[in-house]
Amino acid sequence: MPDLSVVMPVYNGARFLHSAIDSILVQTHADFELLVVNDASQDESANVVRGYDDPRVRLFENESNLGLAGTLNRALSLATAPLVARHDQDDVSHPRRFEWQIGYLARHPDIVLLGSQATVIDEAGNPIGQLDVSLQQASIRWALIFDNTFVHSSVMFRREVILAAGGYSDFRQCEDYELWSRIALRYQVANLPDRLLSYRQHGASMMGSLVGAKANRSIAENRFIIGRMLEQVFGHSFPDAEVDLAARLRLGIDGADLNRFWGLYKRLLREYMARYPEANGSPDLLRTVGEHARRISRGLSNRDRAAALHALVLGCRYDPRLLISGRGLRTLASIVSGNRGNNLYASLLRWRASRSG
Repeated sequence: MPDLSVVMPVYNGARFLHSAIDSILVQTHADFELLVVNDASQDESANVVRGYDDPRVRLFENESNLGLAGTLNRALSLATAPLVARHDQDDVSHPRRFEWQIGYLARHPDIVLLGSQATVIDEAGNPIGQLDVSLQQASIRWALIFDNTFVHSSVMFRREVILAAGGYSDFRQCEDYELWSRIALRYQVANLPDRLLSYRQHGASMMGSLVGAKANRSIAENRFIIGRMLEQVFGHSFPDAEVDLAARLRLGIDGADLNRFWGLYKRLLREYMARYPEANGSPDLLRTVGEHARRISRGLSNRDRAAALHALVLGCRYDPRLLISGRGLRTLASIVSGNRGNNLYASLLRWRASRSG
């Protein structure tokens, strides 16, 4: 029996599937099984997988389309190892990802769920940004009140704990966020500071663009998760209007709502620090707060530059290093120069990647 099961749900993923699988097969930790579950794809995904002559690669076919949550639950039922690594069909893992995550989990048996930071790449594999997520339990729990703070394909977890928790729910748009938030309320979780994944952004990604009924379902699912997090983290119920306002970080904030949202955010932060003393003075928590403000600023940069700059200043009050960080400079460039600033930053990342390579 291998010590790691890698689960990869696939739906019409042939275009990037080779690079995803190749990044797994070259891992420095080689004792794993790769379970590819094809969710009734209509492209050449199954044939791509069949083209690999490696006994660790196992293909399973859904007779009908089960959706992402159903496919992941089937993959979990097929897994044989005590540890499971999640991997999407279009992402690329760092060669030492499994080695480092397995080593960390061996040294920290209380941690049941472990992710990492990620580099964002485009369709051609060029770096275009970074995903910076919270590292420690106190800041992760705070971040999960407002948004998912685990990068899907970076996650490794203890299979028995996830199965005992019921696995993935029937959420169609937020299945990872729902599960990770549920786990973080009961167990110890963490993210490594290392960038162990390249997360691909493209128009045909597995989630796709959300419109119509999908968008409405996504809003409802997010609101449910955030409402549950608020109630269970703080130990009391919240008015619907405050749940809706808290959900705006994930769903989008208008400049007119910025002060109202930030007022709620600061009030909750004070209550959180009073309730969880380990959060007081935590550099990772302050960095998380700064990152939330930066994300708001980034979202507003093309619509309301004054509000975007105000949000960035709010973030710098908690994390002064934000403005000299890559993500802060990119946001400022976006506020000042719009898409031209974004393009300049992406060019700088590509240059840095070519120099380091």
